[in-house]
Amino acid sequence: MRFTIEGEPVPKGRPRLNTRTGTFYTPPTTKTFEGAVAYNAMSQRERILDGNVEVVVTFYTAKKKPSDLDNLIKSVLDGLNRHAFADDSQVTEIKAKRIRSENPRTEVEVRYAEESTE
Repeated sequence: MRFTIEGEPVPKGRPRLNTRTGTFYTPPTTKTFEGAVAYNAMSQRERILDGNVEVVVTFYTAKKKPSDLDNLIKSVLDGLNRHAFADDSQVTEIKAKRIRSENPRTEVEVRYAEESTE
């Protein structure tokens, strides 16, 4: 499966505490981005992948001081979890890069991983 999310990539935000209820929640911008990832994954798949998977993601960002690559990856993986594959423990390989661009977007590809043995 392969898809593109237009707009500035959103890193995984730190959980926030609701002081009134004492519960933690995901920041709204992170939740919206993860939802876009999930929606695109569901619309591209015929079924949830089983077995080992590889995730290839390219982040195109217009920001002068871009977000950490690991936090960007986390938001994509959390959006894919249970929508492209059953559990993120299936991810055996991740290829990611961040590129400066005037056309911000996130390009995601999920595919079966090639079996490797040692």
